[in-house]
Amino acid sequence: MQFEDGGDTTLAEPAAEADTTEMRRWLVELAALVAAGGPQPAQYPLARAWLDEVGHAIINGRLGGAALARLRQAAGAAMQAGTMQGRAWLKPLGYAGDFRIIDDIYCHATSPDPALAAWDRFFHEQPAVKAVRNRKAYFKQLVRAVQARVGGPIRVLDVACGPCRDVAELLEEDPALPVHLTCLDADERALAHARTLCDRWPERTRFIHGNALRLRLRERFDLVWSAGLLDYFDDRGFVRLVSRLLAHASEGGGEVVVGNFGDANPSRPYQVWTDWHLAHRSAEQLHTLGRACSVADEAITVEREPEGVNLFLRLRC
Repeated sequence: MQFEDGGDTTLAEPAAEADTTEMRRWLVELAALVAAGGPQPAQYPLARAWLDEVGHAIINGRLGGAALARLRQAAGAAMQAGTMQGRAWLKPLGYAGDFRIIDDIYCHATSPDPALAAWDRFFHEQPAVKAVRNRKAYFKQLVRAVQARVGGPIRVLDVACGPCRDVAELLEEDPALPVHLTCLDADERALAHARTLCDRWPERTRFIHGNALRLRLRERFDLVWSAGLLDYFDDRGFVRLVSRLLAHASEGGGEVVVGNFGDANPSRPYQVWTDWHLAHRSAEQLHTLGRACSVADEAITVEREPEGVNLFLRLRC
């Protein structure tokens, strides 16, 4: 899924590789995790400490190139397509955070291979992964709250909708909820998956293939939602896209709500290990970007899910 102005967190250029002593220790510790068939619960502190060290060495430019490739190669099958972290790194659909990996996060999927399942169980215990799952509950609560405020049927636009597991669960849990959802994604495969999940509600869902930055729909929406797109954009791209989303919100009460990983994300070292880079932002930065979209201070709020990792910028029209 490629968008104009797509950006990710800039990492320092490797200036000096990790020294040989440190590299040897990392290889020994990784070998212990591999020999155990993946991190066992008692090894979680070791695995987290290892990822923190390695991830920060990548971020600070001390680890890259051949040395980083050697570490990933030493992980063996743990960094291949049979694990969640391997898929995050390999990006089999061509982009980070593809709809399949997001849906597997939502469903807490683990490898059927007992030699790999421990890696997936460890993956699902990470704060960032829990935060992605929490987005689903946040979305369902948000739609219900908007409908209660409006007091009648509402229209929702879901931008970069991905698998639409959250949409399907909402309609399953609230069959009488007067809501119609328009779901947009740049990946036709994501839309095919979403249509299958939502095939029982054809009259309440619509699916559109398109680029969010070229979005031009004639109708306005009570809620415009985008869960996991904006943190792939730099600030200029963020303002450009959110301004376009605001143009599709109903005047006098519509809302635009977008997710963005917060800058206090403790899983960032793990994410850079898997080459899953995001533009992390603080609540204050999100508020500033909301103002840059010509939204008044009193119409801007920033919320977060229970892990405190995923932030949500809410803009009222």
